[in-house]
Amino acid sequence: MRATTTILFIASLASTALGAATKMFDDENCQNEVDKKVFNGFSTGDAPLTDNIKSIRTDSRVDSWFAYQRNDGDGCKGDLITRVQNGDCIKVSDLGIGCTRLCANGLGAGSCVATTIP
Repeated sequence: MRATTTILFIASLASTALGAATKMFDDENCQNEVDKKVFNGFSTGDAPLTDNIKSIRTDSRVDSWFAYQRNDGDGCKGDLITRVQNGDCIKVSDLGIGCTRLCANGLGAGSCVATTIP
């Protein structure tokens, strides 16, 4: 019983430590955070941007982020624009970003980038 509890505790710490987020701002200098899409552990997913978002910043210790032209409300669609570097403040107007996608490196970034995540 103690071993199971210990394993679950360590797994929860790893999930938190490996978490990632797209932070969304309503100004172009990444000063006023208004929204955030968080992925925990080894998850992947899309972070659609709404019209009021002027800049974004991503963070992740082990995963890769990519930017797409637009979103379908829940997921990324359109053309892949670029890989997003962690920590950089990116103006939405500079790239025409409509959505960001997190790809867990362990899952193979190539297939994550090339396919639409439901």
